[in-house]
Amino acid sequence: MSLIPQKDKEGWRCPGCQHVYKGAPQCMCFCGKTPRPEFQPYFIPHSCGEPCLKPRTAQKGCTHPCPLLCHPGPCPPCAIPGPLIMCHCKKQHFRLTCGDDPERSCGQTCGSALACGKHDCPEVCHPGPCPSCKQPITTNCFCGKAKDVPALCGDKGPSCGQVCGAKLSCGNHTCERICHEGECGECPLSPHLAVTCPCSRSVLAAPRKTCLDPVPLCGGVCGKQLACGNHSSPHHCASLCHYGPCPPCTIEVTVRCRCKSTSTVMPCCNAQQLPSSSSSSSSDAKGVFTCNTVCRKQRGCGRHQCGNKCCPSMSTHADPSGAHICTNICNRILKCGHACGTLCHKGKCPPCPNVSFDELACPCGRTVIFPPVACGTAPPVCSHPCNKVRECGHEEVWSKHTCHSGPCPPCVTLVSRWCMGGHEIRRSVRCSQAEVSCGKVCGKQLCCMMHTCPRLCHSGACVPSPSVASATGKDYVVYSCGLPCGQRLPTCEHLCPASCHPGKLCPDVVCHQMVKIYCPCKRKSEPAECLSGGDSASIIPDPRLRTLECDDQCDVERRRRMLAEAFGVSDGMPRPAAAKAYSDLLVNLAQAHPSTVRKLEAMLGEFARSGAPGGKLSLPVMDKVQRQLVHELSKYYHMETVSVDKPPQRSVIVTKTKESREPVILLSDCIPRAGGAAQPHSAGQPSSTGPASSTSTSSSASTPPNTLLIYGLTADTKTPDLVTFLHQFEGSYRLQWVDDEHCLVFFSDPITMRVALSVLNPDKFKFKVYREDLDWQRTTSTPTTSSSSSSSSSSSGGVWVSKSAAAAAAGLPAPTAWGSPSKAKPPTARPVALPSLAEPSRPRLRNAFSALEDSSNEVDLAWGDDPVSPAAPVAPSSSSSSSSSSSSSSVTVSLSHNKKGDS
Repeated sequence: MSLIPQKDKEGWRCPGCQHVYKGAPQCMCFCGKTPRPEFQPYFIPHSCGEPCLKPRTAQKGCTHPCPLLCHPGPCPPCAIPGPLIMCHCKKQHFRLTCGDDPERSCGQTCGSALACGKHDCPEVCHPGPCPSCKQPITTNCFCGKAKDVPALCGDKGPSCGQVCGAKLSCGNHTCERICHEGECGECPLSPHLAVTCPCSRSVLAAPRKTCLDPVPLCGGVCGKQLACGNHSSPHHCASLCHYGPCPPCTIEVTVRCRCKSTSTVMPCCNAQQLPSSSSSSSSDAKGVFTCNTVCRKQRGCGRHQCGNKCCPSMSTHADPSGAHICTNICNRILKCGHACGTLCHKGKCPPCPNVSFDELACPCGRTVIFPPVACGTAPPVCSHPCNKVRECGHEEVWSKHTCHSGPCPPCVTLVSRWCMGGHEIRRSVRCSQAEVSCGKVCGKQLCCMMHTCPRLCHSGACVPSPSVASATGKDYVVYSCGLPCGQRLPTCEHLCPASCHPGKLCPDVVCHQMVKIYCPCKRKSEPAECLSGGDSASIIPDPRLRTLECDDQCDVERRRRMLAEAFGVSDGMPRPAAAKAYSDLLVNLAQAHPSTVRKLEAMLGEFARSGAPGGKLSLPVMDKVQRQLVHELSKYYHMETVSVDKPPQRSVIVTKTKESREPVILLSDCIPRAGGAAQPHSAGQPSSTGPASSTSTSSSASTPPNTLLIYGLTADTKTPDLVTFLHQFEGSYRLQWVDDEHCLVFFSDPITMRVALSVLNPDKFKFKVYREDLDWQRTTSTPTTSSSSSSSSSSSGGVWVSKSAAAAAAGLPAPTAWGSPSKAKPPTARPVALPSLAEPSRPRLRNAFSALEDSSNEVDLAWGDDPVSPAAPVAPSSSSSSSSSSSSSSVTVSLSHNKKGDS
């Protein structure tokens, strides 16, 4: 698209003057006489070298052509002398150049005689006639009543404003006109002038002879037009024909107030006496009155109200009368500190008009703004370096900042400074940082002498401050810190929620904290209030013994678990990988100390198989890590554990429950062995990890230790802190937290651990080599008397087992007294096909299913080589194969439920 307008495409536009030429452009000289002038070295380029001879149109009356050679631009003014002329006052002669303006003033006083004939013209030499005389004089008025009236000499004379009173030509009457200039005129009552009645409605019947003859009245209404009213409907005199001026108008008119909110009716003569208003809309009254309505509109400033009575701008949005212009002074404080002196206004205030005549310098004084300096001017920007000295005395080394007003930037010099709580010296702290926190818990003793400050390292006093005196002594007063008491309640395991009460016992009230209550098999649970302490005995005898009742689903789950444990399979769900069956703590400890884990598994497995429910197993003295291992591993055996005695003689007591059994996958099978990966085995089967495997035990005991125990840690110590501590051995260790105070470090080999012992800093964290030094020969067990079973000592010399010797010998859980066996068989049974089993496994299977028989269940076993009864058909075995030995056969289990008929 072309940028040239369409109308310009027909010609050529000059790039200089932007004039569009039609046709082909033609190059001419400057004077326009020679086309395409040739180049001359002594002439101006594009000049023809001839005289210009252009007429000077810019000068009026000049007929002389330009005498210069052909040149660019306008021609200079004509310099030829003109005629000799005089100024306006005829006092001075001038010789003008051609084309100059002939009107010239000499600049002197005119001095010509004025029209008054007494004074001369005081104006500067001027064209035209002189103005009237402006000299002040004193004279009389026209009628002569007022003497020495000030006036101007050129004026005709002043009027005193009174009735003239001069005798008329008739000699009988006086002039009734206001003091006027000139003659008074004839008498208006002359017979030839007064030919009608006073109202001019009737012509006199008989001519009058002199001006003294009375003018008869016609008796009609006067009807003269009065000065009131308007042009469309003027008012007329309603009186009878009368002499002299008409009386005041008595016509009733409606007059609106100035704000047009009120109107009233009054005689027209009274309305004429009201002040006039150009904004009044009344058609038959000249004046307006004011009402008592107060205007509440905002003024033009938007800050103040009008407050005037009967405001003329109250009923309009505009303000033609200017009544809403705020006349208050703004008085807003400007940035410079002065008050705005203009009228109250909207928007920003104008700049401060004050000006200072003092120099304005930068803080260092090397850059100055000279006066006058407008008020509010900022100090000049100085590029010189700042010369202020900090209180700390440090100087900027890396970057110098320029001169500035106000304080210097914070000092960034790195110093060492105590933390706010006085715990340690923090290094590499900015000098400007007055308060430094180490991030540790304050730990200062509070006023109650029982609690410590729980806040992180802080400045000032610890909170909460002492408020209430809780106990008093002879020489001291103990205050309550206001924090929760936190002491363990004597009636339950919860903490006291009351406010701190030093020197007083915890209030004996009912504990309303939430706990969970379970059914005997621990499957069902519900939240409930603790309800211990206080008068809870009236509500419930012992809240800690509350239990839920087991339902039918609990019985189904119990039978399913026992079936799964009997066959070493999961209870109908896919079994996860062996390594996922235990927590990371147990797996790591098993990999680092396999001997300890195998001994503990053998002991807990023998106790689960041979001990009676309620029996106790006392383990030897252990350290924190070993006790944690026992607590964690006992959960998988469904046993209860408790730590007794005080360190360093602290040990663990294991209590067997009804649900205690050996897990399907042992912990020792979850770790890789020397021969390859882990191979889990089922509970009750012979294991190489038992006490009989002396070879593996001795070999593991002879293995050099590669575990480091870091102890004495605080609650503030986190995993990143230990990673930083062990950064030299990255990739060669594993961390395993035991609790908040102990952490195990498992190195990849003993050599790396020996290097770590010699390299690590013992001042930062306490550590030692962790060894397997547990004395397993001190293990003892305690029998529990039961009415449902008679206990006898097993061959292990201290482990008490139940009366079911067959089940204990087979490694299965002892049968529990859930109910008396029922001799009646169900009318129908559901057969379950099991895989081929060896002949020695049959007694174990019979003992396992005999534990399931009670008043509501019946179990029938049919071996593959036995005849099948019609009531229990044998299902084909899905796991039997031709490769089975001659002593193995399939088995079908028929289990029926007498309560609901489901199996």
